[in-house]
Amino acid sequence: MCSLAGSSSIDKAYELYKLGLDRGYQSSGFLGVTKNNFVLLKQKEVFELDYLKEEMKGTEEFPIYYLFHSRAPTNTVSQDFNPNTTHPFSYKHWFVAQNGIIQNFDELKTEATFVAFNVDSAMVPYDLCWKCDIAKTYERYKGLLTSWIYNSITGEILFKLKLGSSLH
Repeated sequence: MCSLAGSSSIDKAYELYKLGLDRGYQSSGFLGVTKNNFVLLKQKEVFELDYLKEEMKGTEEFPIYYLFHSRAPTNTVSQDFNPNTTHPFSYKHWFVAQNGIIQNFDELKTEATFVAFNVDSAMVPYDLCWKCDIAKTYERYKGLLTSWIYNSITGEILFKLKLGSSLH
């Protein structure tokens, strides 16, 4: 099962990320957010704290929030690292990392005629972009879901919990 973590302190966010690795691990995603910019990283290896701090120095702005996702897929055959199947997923100005399974994914993905989704979570930022309403977007999904969401236009960082899934 995947794990989500985040904090306004990189040390605290990293500590929570490391705790989440106990749930399983296949790849990692990171989103460091500043007022006007962000750093998005995906890799197979566990992130090293010094590496993340160095990457954030390149933004030349004070970081606001640090968000993590560690991936331990439960519904896929391939365990190989692929950036296209590693959180966070993005579409236009929406970035999402999710823990859980969208149980009606096969039904919903047929609605998006010009976008192919490799995994269920990739559909969330697409839906947010076109529906422009987080509550209505998540009402469509069946299953246990927890997400962190970042909108790069508004700078908002949001958390969505549905049906008892977990978030650090």
